[in-house]
Amino acid sequence: FTAPPPAPRVRNAARTRQASASTLAPADAKRFAGRYHSDELDATFAIRDSAGTLLLERPRNQPVALEATGAQTFRAGNMTLTFNAAGFTLDAGRARGIEFVRAR
Repeated sequence: FTAPPPAPRVRNAARTRQASASTLAPADAKRFAGRYHSDELDATFAIRDSAGTLLLERPRNQPVALEATGAQTFRAGNMTLTFNAAGFTLDAGRARGIEFVRAR
């Protein structure tokens, strides 16, 4: 009987990358933080910086942490936010391409 090989270290490295992906540099966090409005949904969402972690605040919901998945893209549950010059586009489930514009 031979002992199984040790578990690969890749899982730990992946967890480390995932954890660090959620924390942004202060300048980046400030760039995304703000209030955004969707005419289509008639809703305003707020994105707030909490010690380098972006929190998405929606009416009648608890704030949720956004996880960076790319330079301009974040996920929270089934939602994906892709930022652009004017605001961001929201994909959530079968709803795709909902535009949010930075509120002034």
